[in-house]
Amino acid sequence: MPGPRRDVERRLDDPEIDAAIDAAQRSGDAYLVRRLCFVKNLYAGDTLTEAAGRVGISQPTASRWTAAWNEAGVTGLEPAFGGGRPPKLSTDQRERLAHLLDTHRPLTMGQIATLVEEGFGVAYSQRHLARIIDDLVDEYGIDRPVRAERAPAGSESPADNLRAALDDLGIEDAEGTH
Repeated sequence: MPGPRRDVERRLDDPEIDAAIDAAQRSGDAYLVRRLCFVKNLYAGDTLTEAAGRVGISQPTASRWTAAWNEAGVTGLEPAFGGGRPPKLSTDQRERLAHLLDTHRPLTMGQIATLVEEGFGVAYSQRHLARIIDDLVDEYGIDRPVRAERAPAGSESPADNLRAALDDLGIEDAEGTH
């Protein structure tokens, strides 16, 4: 069962498409490499279904890629990701959070979750919050959160630090103090 055929424009000759694949490989663009290999398979006489099977895509995706190639060549095959969902915390809020975590340490992960939720109006799962904290540790060099029982001797308690951080944000904590 050969599958449907669709005319593919020969925008590049064989050495040029090979050079485009090599350039995409050197730049680390695996998406473009795969798409160019698909076009090369069409150039070699494969049907859409055969070429799609060789690069592991569905027939509707093969039709879209062929139309994009026919319309704009290599540029049409370049992935156009929409950038994804915008972050819940802005860059300024992340910087402010990093400053609070650095200033009011130690805090536990649960207290950081409370701080983020009450201070910035954003709720994260514990797992995602841990990833954000890891990013902040790398970006701003803040200390990692601690377990309450591991707070350094002589330091403020994590509960006192949470109250102070909320005060810095002008937020009353859960106990109603400000």
